[in-house]
Amino acid sequence: MTQSSARLELPYIQPAQAQKHITHNEAVQRLDLLVQLVVEAFDAATPPATPEEGRIWALGPAPTGDWAGQADRLAAWVQGGWVFIAPQPGWRAWGRAEAALRIRTEAGWAPPELDNLTGLGINAAHDATNRLAVSAPASLLSHEGADHRLKINKAAPADTASLLFQTGFSGRAEMGTAGDDDWSIKVSPDGAGWITALKIATASGLVSGDAVMADGVDDTPGRLLRLAENGKGAFGLGSTAADGPPLIEDFAAELVPGFYRYIESTTTDAPGTGAPYAGYAVVLRTNSAHPGAFAWRRTMNPANLKVFFGTRASATGAMLWNELWHQGNLLGAVSQSGGMPTGAVLQPGSNSNGRFERRASGWMDCTRTDLSVTDVATAAGNVFRSTDVTWTYPSAFLGTETPAVTIAADHPDAIGFSIVAISDTAVTFRIIAHSAIAGSVNIRAAASGRWSDLS
Repeated sequence: MTQSSARLELPYIQPAQAQKHITHNEAVQRLDLLVQLVVEAFDAATPPATPEEGRIWALGPAPTGDWAGQADRLAAWVQGGWVFIAPQPGWRAWGRAEAALRIRTEAGWAPPELDNLTGLGINAAHDATNRLAVSAPASLLSHEGADHRLKINKAAPADTASLLFQTGFSGRAEMGTAGDDDWSIKVSPDGAGWITALKIATASGLVSGDAVMADGVDDTPGRLLRLAENGKGAFGLGSTAADGPPLIEDFAAELVPGFYRYIESTTTDAPGTGAPYAGYAVVLRTNSAHPGAFAWRRTMNPANLKVFFGTRASATGAMLWNELWHQGNLLGAVSQSGGMPTGAVLQPGSNSNGRFERRASGWMDCTRTDLSVTDVATAAGNVFRSTDVTWTYPSAFLGTETPAVTIAADHPDAIGFSIVAISDTAVTFRIIAHSAIAGSVNIRAAASGRWSDLS
């Protein structure tokens, strides 16, 4: 009969053995040390000065003192002396100093192997599908000094690699490459029916989906704008698409808010008067649901660079256009129709009779600085006067109202002037002085009044 067990070397009680209790107690003592093994430290090298009963150390490759020559063994302090035990591969021990579990291998004590696990649950139970399960308020994946990437890999384009967001374990949103290699964002109200809100094509990078306008006239609230198709609507300003329908009036009920790449109009005072002009338009919508539009011509001719604002009397009626003023038409021929300005804002001009500036409000100023009179010598009481001078205005005033005229003579003895006759086309006046003036006297004249009656 052998003297001890094969694995733990527990001493056996032999037949006819005296003091059998000693052998039994020795075996119990060994079991007490090795079952639920806890060591004070791994790779220990120096014995403690005052070890406690039953404490165990896992020795390293070069222990010293009382442990010398016991490399890689377990040293246990029992009844005032050291007991050394050879650990076997597969034993598990908890290191009190390291606060870690290690397993004995042929090479020594090593942490448990974590590769190729069938599953792992952290505060949760894993299963065959969810082989990693975590139940926690948050999960942190951080960098190790620089970048950090979370990689989700699938086998083939027809498979799915995605992030799924759930409520009560029922899907509500998903993003990733689902069923193909295009990136998509999907949502679901119940976990059964899914809506592809956005999809980005891998080959082109273009965006589609239920959250994007279906076509150029799709006005579904909440959808994203898209470039124009056939040059109309959908905020497609600047599109390289072919020109669309020729007349903005032809859009009829389809005239929805957006950018229109190509318009023409034959309506009077419209972006295209007479022969149609191609251009662009921004279509708006008012509170009355009657669309309005800004339009400008597509032309390199400065004379035809015009900007208009138009609206409709009804939702589908003809456009009513008003030309807007800008630096291209601020100056020009002013005109009116029915008391409303129809031309430029300011009209400057000049001729041999001086300079003038007409305004769209109906007001006009005329000036002349090169009039003159020779000799102010005719006595008239206590003053002297010149011969009559007539100034024909460079532009006629409104016939029903004479302008206000101011005359100044460039001479220190001149004290004023008197008007002999005044009309909407000319004024005749005399220079007054307190003494006779010999030679030529320069005269500056100004006239202000209405060229048109806005009332």
